[in-house]
Amino acid sequence: MKKIIQCVPNDEDLDKTIAHINIIKKVGFDGVFLQWYDKNFLKINQQIEKCKSIGLKIEFIHLNYENINNLWINHETTPVIIDEYINKLYICKNHNIETVILHLSAKEKAPPMTNIGINNFKKIVKVAENLDIFIALENTKTPGRFEYLYNNINSENLKLCLDTGHLHCFYKDNINWSFLKDKILTLHIHDNYQIKDNHLLPFDGNTNWHKLISNLQKANYKGNVVLESHYTNYQNLDLFNFYKKSFEKAQKTQQLFKTTTY
Repeated sequence: MKKIIQCVPNDEDLDKTIAHINIIKKVGFDGVFLQWYDKNFLKINQQIEKCKSIGLKIEFIHLNYENINNLWINHETTPVIIDEYINKLYICKNHNIETVILHLSAKEKAPPMTNIGINNFKKIVKVAENLDIFIALENTKTPGRFEYLYNNINSENLKLCLDTGHLHCFYKDNINWSFLKDKILTLHIHDNYQIKDNHLLPFDGNTNWHKLISNLQKANYKGNVVLESHYTNYQNLDLFNFYKKSFEKAQKTQQLFKTTTY
């Protein structure tokens, strides 16, 4: 049976982050994914150790993407960005983290897809291969980019993190599922109304979940149920009841994976 995983928010206050982790464990989630958007190694180390100490599986770590666009162009910061990602891969390896998530662009207007970008991403992928870490590329706001990278970088360590909210909002559910077959390593599951990427819980927007899960089955998805829902959309609930509701939605999604055929 697929495990049920919940996103831990990227809060600057470590104590608040730990509070989220404790409640996520309490309501019944099997694991979490962590977000590492800054250079604070101590902070991510403490989150990892906390999860391990209470028996929460760490599905993956989502790496930063603020300056990712500069990997596609000649920019003075590009070598520093590459080194930062490589350094984070080594730290993940030291913690036995098997997968990281990486965006390919930031914001709606991304640079053109270039050989410069391919060569820069190859440097990061090469290190991931040496460390036996998977890099799961996320489908973000600019369709076609992860396909371009796949067609130009041949690596067993390069996979896909399919973001269902992005698929619904930015792709209008239009994607080449045949191309995705056997490439989807993990998911970001959340919902919206195709107007704004607001990270609602599944079934709280208008995504056709039966159709989506049927397509995931066709694509041979074998991974877990991984929610990327945001508490900011449910301020009428306290933290415990938000995560309780999130867990119930995840269970419903888990059940659909068991009953949906294609």
